[in-house]
Amino acid sequence: MGALMRTVRRDASQRVNNNGVLLAQSVIDARSHADSAPYLPLPNTSPALVSSPGLSDDTETDLDDDDEKRFTSSDRRDSAGTVLTFSSTFDDYDEGDSFDSSTPLRRSCLDSAGTTSSGDVDPPNPVLIRRHRRCILLALGVVLLLVSYLAATTQLLSSASSTFSSTLSRFSPSFLPSSSASSFARFLPTCTPTAWSSGHWAPLSPLPLPNSSIWTSSGFTSGCAQNWFRNDWYLGLVPPGDAAPSMEDGSWPMSEYRRRAGGWVWESGSEACRERVEWPWEKGAEGEWKAQAESEGVKGLLQDLVDRGGWLIVGDSLSEQHFFSLSCLLSAHVRAQWPYPPMSEWHQIKEEHLYLRRDSPLVLSGALALPEEWTDADYEERPLVSHVRSDHGFAPHELVEIYESATSPTSFSSASSSSAFTANSYPSLTAIGPSTSLLTSVETFSPSFSYSLSLFLAPSSPRLISRPVTQEGDSPSYAPETTPPSVLELERNGTRRGSYRALIFSTGAHFSTRHFNLPASDAQIDFFNAVFATWLDRVAEAGELEGKEILVRPTNSGHNACHAAREPLESEDPSRSTDWNWADLELMNREAQKMVEALNHPRITFLDIDRPGKLRPDAHTDSDCLHLSVGSGVVEGWTRYVAYWLHERELALDAKEDGEEMGRRMGGFGWLAKGLGWR
Repeated sequence: MGALMRTVRRDASQRVNNNGVLLAQSVIDARSHADSAPYLPLPNTSPALVSSPGLSDDTETDLDDDDEKRFTSSDRRDSAGTVLTFSSTFDDYDEGDSFDSSTPLRRSCLDSAGTTSSGDVDPPNPVLIRRHRRCILLALGVVLLLVSYLAATTQLLSSASSTFSSTLSRFSPSFLPSSSASSFARFLPTCTPTAWSSGHWAPLSPLPLPNSSIWTSSGFTSGCAQNWFRNDWYLGLVPPGDAAPSMEDGSWPMSEYRRRAGGWVWESGSEACRERVEWPWEKGAEGEWKAQAESEGVKGLLQDLVDRGGWLIVGDSLSEQHFFSLSCLLSAHVRAQWPYPPMSEWHQIKEEHLYLRRDSPLVLSGALALPEEWTDADYEERPLVSHVRSDHGFAPHELVEIYESATSPTSFSSASSSSAFTANSYPSLTAIGPSTSLLTSVETFSPSFSYSLSLFLAPSSPRLISRPVTQEGDSPSYAPETTPPSVLELERNGTRRGSYRALIFSTGAHFSTRHFNLPASDAQIDFFNAVFATWLDRVAEAGELEGKEILVRPTNSGHNACHAAREPLESEDPSRSTDWNWADLELMNREAQKMVEALNHPRITFLDIDRPGKLRPDAHTDSDCLHLSVGSGVVEGWTRYVAYWLHERELALDAKEDGEEMGRRMGGFGWLAKGLGWR
């Protein structure tokens, strides 16, 4: 074979000098005698070959199929029959050069187009084009393999399922307050508060029967865990204008007004909202229709409360109703405790808690998965839901300090914050001046701001709810004599192992002439703005909010002559909410929303979910037209949406953490994780 190849080289070299066309024929002849020699691609771009007559396109075509396969064999050695020397561009023939066996004949994917020895650019070489195409395909294959590997990982699967398909709809860009250089994406779940609130009330079929119990019509199958006071008022059992009946566990016939109120169900404004927010509370594990207290919604909420942390509800009597409603929804699985004696003739409760019961059907069946660190002490010292009564978010003496700062911005006080008070921020208050006595003789039921915040951030730490009555307006309900040491010890033990994930705050109804000596609604609204701005600043400055959420719920509005209403409204009607200070409440809600959105804090969110309540003049309690009948659907809607929002928020944060971890693992490919929806 070696002798044959030397003969071919000698003959071919001579023929090239005479006629370049014979070169191709010599190579073909040689290959017909030596099939084992790898194919050397025809140097068809050599000037001698291009200009030589008799070399047609068919010559190269005949070589392409079979010979190309030989060239791409796994051996890929340079041909032993090489008769020409080539430059590093592989296509250049340098006449007269001697053959150097060390000269590389194979091109890499990175080599550029060939040039002749004279510097002219060679015409395209089909073989090289094919080779470059293979290189490109190889590179694409590597990228596809990398993406396939990522798709097979647990992190990508869990993250993609919750974020990739809805990233654009779940987040909108925004920025932290000017004091921070960081930016964040404001969380918006698939079902936004606006989408959920844009629905309507639909009639139940069939309606509750005239002799139905309150539990049946409300979906509360096991009564209410908080069962020591004001049940008839919370549930709306007393017929309007009548005396309260004796407590018979809710088995007496309801009034016609209350029976009709139980005949409606909220239908969210989108199919996604109905599926994600409403249906879990209307169906069981097998998809069958269930009373809400027996639904998958209860199980899901309890699991989140156990896994992620409890809810701390802080607010006025409407927030008190929210806690009571939760005690009814979860009554088969929780027990209630109130460490302090009731306050005043109205029996308000300073602080109350719901704890998981050992004999909960979900615990006994194993359907509720308890964390590994859960112990027997958690049943006694780890509340799932707590409520602190706070009409304004601040104690009376703190309200006075805020008022003085708002009326005299230059006399900066400890109650104010740098961003809450600027010159002429509250013109109606400035016009009044600080000399006016702010508080009326009506007691304000609110502990200090620091008490509520310390309970939220560090529930196991000692705290003091009592305060000596030292000035006009201080609440006697928080005096030391109403909170004896034994009660304080019970309260501290009750949250020793506590961990709150969400603080749900609402205020507004008590900003009125009943509590404050302010002459007009403009002054009441300005004072609300000053108080709420201070509350926001104090919370935002806490600096310990990682893993926690502060949700601001708008206050609920009342309806004129509510007991004459027989059904929900189809659309909002402000003209039906003009009694008392109810017209101001809508303005306060919108001001609070603007302040929260302007603050743009990643852990503070305003949930605009008050519209369903605006449409229910038929669902109030027996004694007034502001408070709502628990079990008629409005208050329960707050729970449903808050539970949904917190669950989706946690999934989004988990996905973000997974994406960041993936980015760290991928190193320089972290951009890919971001591109897939992790931020």
